[in-house]
Amino acid sequence: MAGAPSFAGKVLAAKVLILEGLVALFSLNVLGFDLFWILRVKTATGPLVWQALRAGCLNYLLPGTVAVLGGLALSQRLKRASGYALLTGLVVFVSPLLDPFLNALSAGRLEMGRGKDFFTLFAQGLLWVPDPLYGLPAEWCRFLLAGFWLVLTLFSLCLPLLKKPGHRWGAMAVALACCAALLPTSFMRVGSFSKYGDDHLARSYGFSEELYHFYEKEGAAQKTKPADFSVQHYEMDLHFGAQLEATVKMNVDVPCEVLYFTLNHRYRVKEVTGAEGTPLPYQRESDYLAVEAGGQQAVKVVYAGFDTVFYAGRSAVLLPGFFAFYPIAGYWPTYDSSYQAYLPVLPTGEKEFSLRVRGREVACNLPQTEEGFAGRAETITLLGGLAQRGEIDGIHLYTLPLQNGKMQMSRAEIDRELAGASALFGAGAPALPAHFSGFEIPANLMPANREMIFFSDHLLAGTARVDPEQAAIQYLYRTLDLRDHDKRVVAQIYLSYLTDDDYRHDVHYEEESNRGYRYEGNKARFVFPPMLGLAIERQGEEKVQKEIIRYLQNPDDRRDAYSFFSDLAGWDEEVSRVEAEMAANA
Repeated sequence: MAGAPSFAGKVLAAKVLILEGLVALFSLNVLGFDLFWILRVKTATGPLVWQALRAGCLNYLLPGTVAVLGGLALSQRLKRASGYALLTGLVVFVSPLLDPFLNALSAGRLEMGRGKDFFTLFAQGLLWVPDPLYGLPAEWCRFLLAGFWLVLTLFSLCLPLLKKPGHRWGAMAVALACCAALLPTSFMRVGSFSKYGDDHLARSYGFSEELYHFYEKEGAAQKTKPADFSVQHYEMDLHFGAQLEATVKMNVDVPCEVLYFTLNHRYRVKEVTGAEGTPLPYQRESDYLAVEAGGQQAVKVVYAGFDTVFYAGRSAVLLPGFFAFYPIAGYWPTYDSSYQAYLPVLPTGEKEFSLRVRGREVACNLPQTEEGFAGRAETITLLGGLAQRGEIDGIHLYTLPLQNGKMQMSRAEIDRELAGASALFGAGAPALPAHFSGFEIPANLMPANREMIFFSDHLLAGTARVDPEQAAIQYLYRTLDLRDHDKRVVAQIYLSYLTDDDYRHDVHYEEESNRGYRYEGNKARFVFPPMLGLAIERQGEEKVQKEIIRYLQNPDDRRDAYSFFSDLAGWDEEVSRVEAEMAANA
């Protein structure tokens, strides 16, 4: 009988080894399958292989190991019937089977669903596909949570083997310290929902539940106020940790009593000071920041936070130049209610930037320096994660291998198309600058109806293949330096007509809808396109192109977008004709 416990222990150990071997074999099988397809398609293998290794470990090896050790711990503490009952209950609790019931309780203000957060070692929700830049959803959170359960189960298994009280107390202290460190950090938000909601990134630019709630339900303010000053120099200290922590020093060109900025609402302003470090009063509302500068031309803003669409943390950084992650002069509209998504903020006019970046390596459109990045640009883009660097024709390219593969972009082709488009529009022929960058970002995070966005020194694209004709047209529009809001509206509508096949199909005028056009509230979306279609129908595309470019280039032409399209289409004449026909047929 004395050897029975030893024999039982050996049997348990053998079972654990067999089960763990099966878990490892299954993980290697999945990894081998992934590597086979990676090599088969002959894409850039570095980020893909790294992602496959992490996915195999996080999705299969670690949860399987926790399950094996957890089952062993339960078998040591419980009898067969009670152990099987508890295991069955845990399986039902962790699986989606119990979700409808828990959601019903949560809707009734009894947050029972949060109890699953402690056991969520798998990616939740339908959007389990890795984000092409960020990687797996809530990656570090799930690694840390798996570590917590491993420490807890190993401690419960090893404790009976320690006979001396001192050893037992020491092991208990170590396990407690590890669990106390791992459990809270596994629920830290690092640019994803991190255990709350569906435990995935808000990958769809077209919809984010947080944005919908903030802008639609809470009615967050939307403002438009052109800045009466320009920021001449930005000095930024950016730290990427659990969130973005930023210190931004700005020098403006003219003294103003109040400085108006756009800064995304997800960033909490901690401090605003002047040149001598004296605190300055400020007001924060929605995506806007008003600083009572009192004529001071040097301002420092300290803030921190994260966004679930355009994330920034240790895992990855996606801060595109059209997103207000730093204070941008003036009040800009930030939300597109038609698509329930962020509206791109497109600052114009170059200014000096100097960046110091800490926490993780990132790519930027500015030239690199010893401490970070520095140079002149309209805005800055920061990209860090599963991206691969390359260069073609002197253009610095940053590609997402998990999305499309190697980015293709030809300076010679774009310059040739620029010359042709400039001649057609009657504008000067610009060329891409010597230092130019192209960034591929997740396609579904590009603003609606936009495949690419140009700035003076870099391009953001949701595709690896950059069409030279579309690129040339967009870059030509950027060189027009459209500061006026109405001219930006006109330019965007015509740009969509030229580059978006679906939008081009919708640009047509229907006479029977004439009265409906006149009473439609959202004119930019539902009225201006038919006006453009009527103008093209009457005058032809070439003449309409020249009229639009003449309007955009003439700083003395102050017509608003409605007046311009009305004159272009002969709208008043068309309204009179339709009304006369309706009266004659009445």
